[in-house]
Amino acid sequence: MKQFNHKLPNSTKECIRLLEYLGFERVKRIGIGGHQYKYINPNRKYIGDDNHPFVIVPHRYFNLLGVKLCKKLVCFGYSKEEIREGCERL
Repeated sequence: MKQFNHKLPNSTKECIRLLEYLGFERVKRIGIGGHQYKYINPNRKYIGDDNHPFVIVPHRYFNLLGVKLCKKLVCFGYSKEEIREGCERL
């Protein structure tokens, strides 16, 4: 949490609003009962270590979800200023 010194998303709905603000599109619901949301960004290429060019937002919120989401957004090439601007609009 020390890397991101701004307000992080505090709920699953806020995570989804941040992703949609940054241009992500929901592809489908996955998981048992469809309780997870899968988002892709058609305009940006994923440059991370793993081979998952999408973001999965779980139905149930956990404490480090905001931090993990921000780290994943950095792998999509978003700057910390862009993420901060999106978090301020939540």
